Amino acid sequence: ARKYENVYGDLSAMITPVQFFDLKYILKNRELKNKVLFGTDYPGFPCEFMVKPTSNVFYDTYNYLEKIGFDDKMFNNTERLLNI
Repeated sequence: ARKYENVYGDLSAMITPVQFFDLKYILKNRELKNKVLFGTDYPGFPCEFMVKPTSNVFYDTYNYLEKIGFDDKMFNNTERLLNI
């Protein structure tokens, strides 16, 4: 991601408990954090202990990602890369 301008990471592979330590590193690094896309095909809510779940999985996922340190930039990256 650092070497190539158009290389991004899809958040869906990063929010699993196994990848959580890597995700913490990415969140601390501004350059890498800005190379994250929300490109998952279906939102997952991996850590219910961090945000109280509701009946809306989209809302829950967004709140979880915001709580751990992501912002709307990841959605903008997806839109910009896919030209939508």
